Amino acid sequence: MKKIEAFLKSNVFLILVNGLTFFGFISRGENQIYNTYVLLTFLILLSLILIFFKNTIYTVPFMMGIMYGFNMQNPNLNTISELGFVYLIPVFVVASIVIHWIRFKPKFTKGVLTKPYLWIALAYIGSIFYVNITVTYLQLSLVGFLYLMVYQFFRQTMKTDESYMMRILFFASLLLLAELSYNIGLGFFLENLEKPMRERISLGMRASWFNADFGWANINDVVIHITLLMGAQFYLILKYPKNILLWIFPLLTGFVVFVSASRGGYLSMALSFLFYIPYVIKKTNKWGILNMIYAFIIVGLTLYELRLLVEIAYEIAIQGGWDDLDSFSSSRITLYKHALDIYKEFPVFGGGWESMTDIGNPDRIQVFHSTIFHSLAVMGTFGLLGLFYYFYQTFKYLFTKRNLVKSVILIGILVSQIHGLIDNTMYMIVYTFATLILFSMLENLEQNTI
Repeated sequence: MKKIEAFLKSNVFLILVNGLTFFGFISRGENQIYNTYVLLTFLILLSLILIFFKNTIYTVPFMMGIMYGFNMQNPNLNTISELGFVYLIPVFVVASIVIHWIRFKPKFTKGVLTKPYLWIALAYIGSIFYVNITVTYLQLSLVGFLYLMVYQFFRQTMKTDESYMMRILFFASLLLLAELSYNIGLGFFLENLEKPMRERISLGMRASWFNADFGWANINDVVIHITLLMGAQFYLILKYPKNILLWIFPLLTGFVVFVSASRGGYLSMALSFLFYIPYVIKKTNKWGILNMIYAFIIVGLTLYELRLLVEIAYEIAIQGGWDDLDSFSSSRITLYKHALDIYKEFPVFGGGWESMTDIGNPDRIQVFHSTIFHSLAVMGTFGLLGLFYYFYQTFKYLFTKRNLVKSVILIGILVSQIHGLIDNTMYMIVYTFATLILFSMLENLEQNTI
């Protein structure tokens, strides 16, 4: 077992898992079966680790591989209504957790987010007393209890060290960068090849390079997750200030997000650098400052040489202008009004997860593109209070006894949740699982180092 654990802690293992995840992600069309093979392999290995290892930290790379490797295009209500790979995930995980619990008998310990997740779980299903109950409604509403169970389990069964935790997050951030780059590359090299370069780039950026659907998320969601994990890149910069090559990773991340033309991504990247740069200045030494200056010079020269991209990005960023906020916000004002209409009708527990599925996306749940308005529409006042309690507990913990690891994770969560004010974060399944994994690792790291 010790030799296996040594391998599971190695960079070779992390590169292998993320490399296979990327291979599965790009396996589409006639090669879709390889995506299923990769994810099923991960699911089996994850289950075996849960069953045979007392320390469950080694499941995290596989969990992230499953979350970020699922590439089924256009998932909708029909996807969750049909038996398929999606249902294997909770079946395998829950069964393995039960077996682990029986074998190792971990003690129950309350975590930072135990009460908030319980509140949110109750809010998810609070509307059951008066809405039309369907299989889809029950599936979506009970996910809140799954969050609570998974968080509570990993909260008391993970043990990690700082190096391993941050390497997991670092390689996962590179995986997301590779996925975003790949989809942009497909659009650049395969679409509108007969058109002049400026028009070709403009069309690609305005249309999310014709590849906005990543399967597990859309292009804006991918950027949110990059924002969430990007702190691991700055962790290495602060840990090894003399190594200027480490600046390649955040600079390349910022550039790819810039080319993606995700307007929400522009906000997230701007805020990220706005927080990270002063923190680096405060915490690094003279070598770190010097390398940062070199990095800024490279950014300045690159933007000057790519003035065409800057002009196009600016035009996209101000689409519609401030005169028509609904157009500028991609119809978000209309969505917010719809959310308030539902809230007025169901002010206590909201209208439930199938509210307004007949508007805009008839085969998908209605997404109100704001954690605040989504809470009001789906879970009412009770859900909004639960959201505020979650934020209170989250940031109270992250701002207390801050160290390097806690600080970079704080910035990632803070920026992604600010993004969530104009998009959905809390109520994206993948985002919630990513954050509960982050907290499980961080809480256990802190507990083991006290």
